[in-house]
Amino acid sequence: LPSHLVMPQVDLAITTAGQGSVQTAMAAGTPLLAVPLQPEQALNAALVERLGAARRLTPAATTTAAALLRKMLDDDGLRLAALRIKARYDKADGAGAAAERIIAAV
Repeated sequence: LPSHLVMPQVDLAITTAGQGSVQTAMAAGTPLLAVPLQPEQALNAALVERLGAARRLTPAATTTAAALLRKMLDDDGLRLAALRIKARYDKADGAGAAAERIIAAV
């Protein structure tokens, strides 16, 4: 399923915290439960967790996932943090900034 269509429809995303899924979740204002498998994913998860929009779970601790998910779904702070990040995304003109940099480099 296309993440950019799914993320706005869910209350919480569960991902390995790859760059694409984290960016898509934050652009949609969707908090996430991250189960990182690689160092890059762990960094992505830590950054979003620091902003209050995610929680991390190690693959070895997935037996506690159900309780954590229930707690996260009841935590309005996670949703509000994700919406604050979404507001930052909404203000940015990424395509325009990229085009300006390309034109300046030519």
